[in-house]
Amino acid sequence: MQGIFSEYKTLIFSTLFIFFILFAGYYTSPSFAQEQSYLEAIGTFIALIFAFSIVVVLSALGLHSFAIFLAIFLAMAISLYGVKAGLIAIGMSYAVWGLVFAIELLLVHNNNQTAIEWFKQRYSKKAFKIEYKVFYPMLWIFYFLLEIIPHYLFGDKLNPFYPAQVKKKLEKILG
Repeated sequence: MQGIFSEYKTLIFSTLFIFFILFAGYYTSPSFAQEQSYLEAIGTFIALIFAFSIVVVLSALGLHSFAIFLAIFLAMAISLYGVKAGLIAIGMSYAVWGLVFAIELLLVHNNNQTAIEWFKQRYSKKAFKIEYKVFYPMLWIFYFLLEIIPHYLFGDKLNPFYPAQVKKKLEKILG
C-alpha cells in the first residue's frame, strides 16, 4: 500500500490542492455571481476527475484503445451535457462494444474462422478473460436475440450455447 501511495502522492495532493483553491475562492467570494462561477468551476473539475477515473479503470482492465475512445467521447458528453450524459455515454458504449464482443463470441461458438482471427488480432489471453467477465450478461442477451427468437419465430435450428466451452476454446487459441 505504501508503494502505491508514494507513486500517486503528487497526483493526489495536486487534485486536493486544486479543489481546496476552488473552494477557498467560492468561500471568499464577495458576490453571488462569483460564487456561482466558482461552483461551476468545481463542478467542471469534478466532471474531469470523473472522466479521468473512468479512463484509468478501463485502462487497468486492459481495454487500451477502447479506453482512449471512451475518454474522448465521455469528456465531450460531460462537458456539453453534464454528468448524466456521461453516464448515458458509458452505458451506450458498454452496449455497443458488448454487442460486438458477443456477436464475435457467438460466431466463434459456431466455428467461424474469421471471428477466431478477429480475437487473435485483438486480444491477449488476459484481456480476453477480463472482457469476457465484463460482457458476460451481453452474451446471453444477444444469444437470446440472435438464436432463441429466430428459433421460435422462423423455426431455425437452435444451437445450445455454452459460454464456458467457448471461453476454454479461445483461451487455448490465445494462450
